Amino acid sequence: MRPAGTGGAGQRNGEPAGQGGGTAPLHGPALFWIVFSAVALADRATKSWARRHLPRASIAATGWLNLQLVENDGAAWHLFSGQRWPLLAIALGTLILGFLQRRRLGFPSPAGQLALGLLAGGIVGNGLDRLFLGFVVDFIDLALPFYRWPAFNLADGAICCGAILLLFLGGGRGGHGAGQCQRR
Repeated sequence: MRPAGTGGAGQRNGEPAGQGGGTAPLHGPALFWIVFSAVALADRATKSWARRHLPRASIAATGWLNLQLVENDGAAWHLFSGQRWPLLAIALGTLILGFLQRRRLGFPSPAGQLALGLLAGGIVGNGLDRLFLGFVVDFIDLALPFYRWPAFNLADGAICCGAILLLFLGGGRGGHGAGQCQRR
């Protein structure tokens, strides 16, 4: 017989049944680094696959999704085309500033760390392309009925999702944005 609270069914380390026993939720720096690494690695892998397997001509995957290899030497929508080093400097500066200011911006929450991980992973993914290739590899081509989106990649998607999440969270204004409740 075991004394109450010493590891019987549903108990762990002297905790009453129904408490503990699970894994701790990811938060803080661990969540940031996991998301950052996953985005950067997945971006590198998908771009490597695209460069090996996709032709320059568009391949229809579905009625609205095409795969087409595009070498983008500019930014979104090919803006600032041919400006490799200034674009790389802006990306690096943004990454460093975001990293240095993350606590002051008020993003210790899991959602904030997720947003920053998405942004940083995307910035690094596209930055590595710019640094080593001189252009960013794009290959996802959305042809919606009302708009044909410019080709993009996983890093672009992560950057957009991270930016939207940051806006939803209030842009870092002390952590009291639309997505969080203020405590009184």
